Amino acid sequence: MGQFCRRQLLQGKVIFIFNFTNYVLIIEPTTLVGRYIILRPPSIEDINGLSIAARDGEIWNNRFSQFPNLNEIEKYIQEM
Repeated sequence: MGQFCRRQLLQGKVIFIFNFTNYVLIIEPTTLVGRYIILRPPSIEDINGLSIAARDGEIWNNRFSQFPNLNEIEKYIQEM
């Protein structure tokens, strides 16, 4: 990940630890629940829906997106 960021497993969760001189920032996956929507990190169960959505317009061909192509989507989610 780099000299200032590392990925670590903590109590079954993948967390990212950022070290900026003597300050450590820990970022954990978070689920946000609103009135009409739930925002959460993608999981393996989401691959089919993400693939269908991405196929519409081939989003991976858009130079402004950072979406993996259909062959790379499972690996991309596992590495998150």
